[in-house]
Amino acid sequence: MPAPVVVEVPPAPAPAPAPAPAPAPTPVVVTPPSNSLNGAIQVLIYYATDRKYVGSSTYFDGQPNEVTPNISYGTVSVSLPTDRKIGEIPEPKWYEFFYRDDASKFTLINKVSRLGRDDFFGNIRQAMQSNSKRPAFIYIHGYNNSFEDAAKRTAQIAADINLPCLPVFYSWPSRATPQGYPTDEESAAWTQSHLQEFLADFADKSSADSIYVIAHSMGNRPTVNALANLLEKRPELKQRFTQLILAAPDINASIFRTDIAPRFVQLGTSVTVYASKNDKALQLSRDFHKWPRLGDMGGEAIGIEGIDLVDASKIETNFMGHDYTLSNRALLTDVQTLIRDGTRASKRSGLKGVPEKSPQYYAFP
Repeated sequence: MPAPVVVEVPPAPAPAPAPAPAPAPTPVVVTPPSNSLNGAIQVLIYYATDRKYVGSSTYFDGQPNEVTPNISYGTVSVSLPTDRKIGEIPEPKWYEFFYRDDASKFTLINKVSRLGRDDFFGNIRQAMQSNSKRPAFIYIHGYNNSFEDAAKRTAQIAADINLPCLPVFYSWPSRATPQGYPTDEESAAWTQSHLQEFLADFADKSSADSIYVIAHSMGNRPTVNALANLLEKRPELKQRFTQLILAAPDINASIFRTDIAPRFVQLGTSVTVYASKNDKALQLSRDFHKWPRLGDMGGEAIGIEGIDLVDASKIETNFMGHDYTLSNRALLTDVQTLIRDGTRASKRSGLKGVPEKSPQYYAFP
């Protein structure tokens, strides 16, 4: 288990029913906890969301916030067991009710704090002051994810890639139910302009000099359009968005090939796609839409000029095979190398070109 990610961050104010000015932040360091914290590490992550705030234990629900300004900001403190496997987000089984608050066994959300927009970016700027380089990653979740799911996944990614990279997530109003797929599609389309606004604000106000955007599943849909629109409108930001990582993208593969990929090639944006033939969730999406998905390693995904396609079909994963990019050691190591070194797939160890002499994509052996 690698050492936890170390990020210099200010303490967040107590939760409030509505955003309020925060006190002047005092930097602290998130470090491995003492024994008093019962075998858990803590990661402080930043969030932006256009979900509706409900003020209960769920914080933000699956409804869109249709009141302007749509986006809420803040921080989440997440604890992860020190002895978990890389890629795991340990959750209690139904019969472990009496132990569900045990931080040494399970992933816990300790505190959700709300911040006004100015305080949010002010805290981020201060958190980055200690680094000569100021990298950050922004994670955009997929279908069937709650706000809490996204927070836990972001903390897990931050801990497992083990880099001094500020962890941020953007949460759109997924209903967080398997039956909510059609509604989530509408919500993913609805959130696009808000995500574009947030990406622009983050580039302008965070002081981050390298921004890595990581999108998963349906979250890729608003992400690719929001980022392409932003960079075409404001080309001076192209150097700030260092890498776009599309994990198991639930995107029409033909539309990506003809309409989306050429935009990023023209912009000079580095794009990496992780796909798998064994992704049952994307197989269901393909059957539902009657169109191939970019993340299922079909023919339409192969050989797209300027795009690094990585085939993860041989990677061991869970039954559905959909979260492999963010939950498998080999994949997380590849993402870590991509962010740390900025190398294309052809230069990263652990990947082989297919075909070897003139690769159209890359694969794990």
